[in-house]
Order: sequence, then C-alpha cells, then structure tokens
Amino acid sequence: MQRILLVAVIIAFFSPAFTAELPIESFGHMPVIDQPSVSPSGQFVAAVLNTGETPAVAVGPFGSTDISKILQLQYADDRIEWIEWANDEQILISASFSSVLNSIRFRLNRLYVVNRDGTDLQQISRRSDKGVTRDSYYVDKDRVISFLPDEPKHILLELYDPADKATSVFKVDITRNRFDKQFVNKYRVSTWVADNTGHVSLGIGYDKETRSIWYRERGQDEFALLHTQIVVADETFWPVSIANGKAIVISDHELGREALWWYDIQRGEFDELLFAADEYDVNAAILDPEKRQVVGAAYYDHFQRRHYFSESDANVHQLVRQSFSQFETFVESRSRDSSRMIVSAQRDDSPTKYFWLDITAQKAGAWFSQFPELEGQPLTKVTPYEFNARDGLKIRGYLTMPSRADGKKPPLVVYPHGGPHARDYQYFDPMLQLFSNRGYAVLQVNFRGSTGFGSAFEAAGYRQWGGKMQDDVYDAIAWLRAQDLVDTERMCVVGASYGGYVALTAAFQQPEAFACFVSMAGVSDLPAQVLAESYWDTGRIVAYKVIGDISDNEQKRELNLASPVQNISAIKRPVLVIHGDRDTQVRITQSVDFVRKATGNDYFGNPNEPQFPLEYIELPFGTHYLDDNRNRLATFKAVDEFLRKYLN
Repeated sequence: MQRILLVAVIIAFFSPAFTAELPIESFGHMPVIDQPSVSPSGQFVAAVLNTGETPAVAVGPFGSTDISKILQLQYADDRIEWIEWANDEQILISASFSSVLNSIRFRLNRLYVVNRDGTDLQQISRRSDKGVTRDSYYVDKDRVISFLPDEPKHILLELYDPADKATSVFKVDITRNRFDKQFVNKYRVSTWVADNTGHVSLGIGYDKETRSIWYRERGQDEFALLHTQIVVADETFWPVSIANGKAIVISDHELGREALWWYDIQRGEFDELLFAADEYDVNAAILDPEKRQVVGAAYYDHFQRRHYFSESDANVHQLVRQSFSQFETFVESRSRDSSRMIVSAQRDDSPTKYFWLDITAQKAGAWFSQFPELEGQPLTKVTPYEFNARDGLKIRGYLTMPSRADGKKPPLVVYPHGGPHARDYQYFDPMLQLFSNRGYAVLQVNFRGSTGFGSAFEAAGYRQWGGKMQDDVYDAIAWLRAQDLVDTERMCVVGASYGGYVALTAAFQQPEAFACFVSMAGVSDLPAQVLAESYWDTGRIVAYKVIGDISDNEQKRELNLASPVQNISAIKRPVLVIHGDRDTQVRITQSVDFVRKATGNDYFGNPNEPQFPLEYIELPFGTHYLDDNRNRLATFKAVDEFLRKYLN
C-alpha cells in the first residue's frame, strides 16, 4: 500500500528552536483539542475544544480546521466526559457532575443528544428517573452499549431498573426520548456487552467476591453461565466476543500475563492461544468498525503496539505508521467504512497533534495540535531504563534529562505514577516536559504493582503500600545515583493520587534524603482510603486484598504505620499539598486531615506554624484530575514556584 507523503506538514509541526525557559501557560493549559470523533459518513468531525476557561463541543467538515462551537459549559462542577456521533446529524454527549450521599461524594454521568449545528439539546432520561430511588439516581446513565448503525435514531443504553433491582438494557429512541426494555435481568448482572448490531451477548455480575459471566448465542432469549471467578485471586477472564460456540477472552491463563485466548463454551475450558505479546500484557482486543468481530490485539511496551490478524487490516495500520513515520501514531476515530480517519501522532519530545487521512483520495493534512505553543520547541527525549531491585525483581522506568542545563549535574524530580495499578509510558507528558524545561532531571519508576508487566508483577505490589512498592522507588534513586548523572543531594518527590502518597510517605520515611515533597490529590490515611473504597461490596473486597483488611487489627495497625497522617512528627522538609474539593477518587479529607494535623488542627483559622514549611491549595470544583483550565494552570504554577523555591 502506497505511503501518503506529509513531509511539509510534519516540518511545520516540528522545527526545533533555541532552548529557552518557556511560559508556564505553554505547558499548563488543557489540551486545545481532544476526543476527535469522525461522523459515520466521514463528512464531519466533532471534538472537545479547550480554548477558553471551560470546555466546548465543536464541529467542522472533515479535512478542515474551520470548526464551530455548538455548545459550551459554564464554569462549575460539570465536565464533558465523552462525545460520539449517534448518526450523521446528532451527537451524544456524556456530562458529569458530583453529588453527595451519606457524606460520600459520587461523580455521576448523564447523557445528552444535540444536533450537529447545536440546536435541540435534550437529556436522554426516563421520566421515572427523577427522584424515584437512590439506586436509580446514583448510577451512571451514559453507558451506551450499542450505537445501532442500522437504526441511526436509536441506541442501546444500560440503566438501573427498579423493577429488576439491577442494571437492564433499554432500546432508546433519541429523537423522542422513548425507552423500550429489552429483557428482564434475572441474573444479577451489572454490566452488559453488545455488538454494534444490538445483540446483547454477554453480562458480568458480582456477588461479593464472586464475578460471574453470562452469555447467550444470537437467536437465544435466555443467558447461560459461562464462567465464574474469585475477584483478585483467580485467573483473569474478560470476554470480548462470542461466536459459534466459542468465546474470545483476555486472560492471564497459563502464561501469567494477559493474552487473547479462545474459550470453548460447551466444555467450559480454554481452547487455544490466539495472541500473546512477549513480556507484556495484552490490554485490549481490537474490534472492527462495526464491533462485530475481533480483528487484532493491542499491548504496550513503551508505546502502544497493535497486531492485526488479517492482511488488509495490517496494511491499513502499516500505511498509517509509514505516513507518520517520525511519530507514534494511533487512529483516534474513523468513518464507518474506514476510508476517512483522524490520526493522533506524538512522541516523547513532541506533543500530540492530529492529522486527517483520506485513504480513498490518498490525501492527508494537519488538523490541530493539543499544545500548539510547544510545537517547534526543543523538548526532551525520554530514555527507558531497567535494573534489579534489592530482592532481585526487575524494575523498569524512564529517565528524562533536562532540556536546559548549566553544565552542572541537574537536580532531580522523582515523579511516581498514580494508580497504583497503572504504569508510566514513554509518551509525551506536559508536566514532565515542564520539569525538564526548568532544568530538572525526571525519574519515573514502574514499581511492583504497576500493570502491563504480568500478573505476578502486579500482585507483588498487593498490601505493599509504603513497603516494597515504596522501596522500588528508593532503589531506583540508588540505581540513578550510581550512574552519576544527576545531583541526588537535591531531590523532590512530586506525585498525584498514589504518586502523592509516595511523596508524603517519603517525607516521613526518608525525611533527610529529599529537599521537598508535592502531593496532588494524594492519599495520607490508608485505613480511611480503604473505608472509602468499601462503599460497594466488590470495592471492599478488592481494597482489603490489595491495600489491606481494616477489619483485621494487625493489618489495620500496619496500614496506620504506613500512613503519612500518622507520621507527621517525622517530617522535616517542605510539603506542598494540592487537592480538588470535588474529588470522588481520593476524598479531599485525605489532604485536609493531613494539613490540620500538621498545623495543630488550626490551619484554616489562625494557623500554628508546623515543624516544616507547608503549603496547601484547594481547587474549587476540582475533580481527581486536572481537567479544567483554571485548576490545571493553578497547579502547574504552584508546583513550578515550589520547586524553584526549594530545589534550586
């Protein structure tokens, strides 16, 4: 297949300039454009636009940068979660807001439909939803399980149904807001899976620690039990599709890492391996545009890699890669016939930019960059490394040396990821590039418990908060010290979520080793975090197994010993704490309680001086993520100023 040449376009996007300290705004704004979505016919593209203080939805012709806002949020609690074309004339929009029940804050999603010119905005909601039951209200109402391409005015929507006391499937007429229940949920299923034709073939339900998967073949009315597993303990089992008596599932069966397997339904046994990656977990099955069959598998090494089963799909994938050979690419969205697509292209030292690609016309062009002020700037390459931890386990991560240096060994920012069951990649990161631009080296560590490296590696992090997961970070610093590349006498730990916990834990475990610590939406009280995650039975079981069982006195004691809020007296160096007041992942009380205890419970009135410099910033309407321009920029500025003050 012929390569589509884009040399002029790529040169325009990537022309390095002289290294200089760049404005904080260049790094600290939301991506200018996000979530591009090509209409089914390929005539239009919709996207989330972040050019003001609040996000907007914009639409324009395919291949054109002439896009128009069709709606914009006001500055408040609401967020745009996702957008998708229902048909060529209407766009579905999921928006979220936070609500409180029994002192617990939830983030709830609601679904809207709007014409592509911005007219006739309507919420998709049953009249009976309004104030009927707690369960009806406190369950998301935006999970579309099929867009029904043969019925462009209808979707299949998953909703809590009081009659079933469970989640049920409804066929929804989005033009008239009419709901038609498809069948009775008598299986205690909480999540349904359908192909794009509307056939609901799979259901997943939980009963305390047991996860059950139900299935039915096309033409059947009743579901049969396909598989059961004990959460966390058993082999993983994630069904993707079912056809001709066999299922394709993602499982760590036999290999100890996630792979694609055939599963024989009648025998109730794994059949044969479909695809596995060397060393890494398969993280997704790739479906065809109609979502009817599995056409490939995706996994990550440093970037996402895709393997296709058919030559035609592999050729299209290769065409995209060759057309943007200087970058790591991903097809973000495409028309129903796959002839027109929006492709994202980035690398570690170049921000995400979007291109349009018309395969039939053999044409392509530049669309938008997420961070246009960083295009053409000399950003920094990210280098993978690996070493053996103190117990011999192989640990991998990334080292970024500064783009601006004064000839001396640079200070170090230790930048642990959140999750903790997540991982760092080699992709572009604006905060990392800010650190590099300011003259700091950056160390990222995929400590044990990180995902993507096999089940045993992830399980090695269970109940190791403040223990071996934390030791892996210290061991990575020791490894880097031996390389003699950075000044490990000048170090700061900066992290968000679990990474914030790593920062606060380092503050009391190794109070003399670091110059400062930054926690963004971080955990400080492990028993309180376990309790917060225990609102649902399954959440409690997972939290007890993965973090610790607070019903066991000895385990609770160990969690307290590993909790920064219980060890404030050991902290000596400056701490910056940042938290959003609408955080539903890690409650703001995790930071407020830490700050109150550090200041004699009087920080918010007439504060006492803590034994260490302490700064606290509360982000209004802030979620767990830096997902609006005000809070994002405020956070980038605060972290930048804090590091200048204590690390230089």
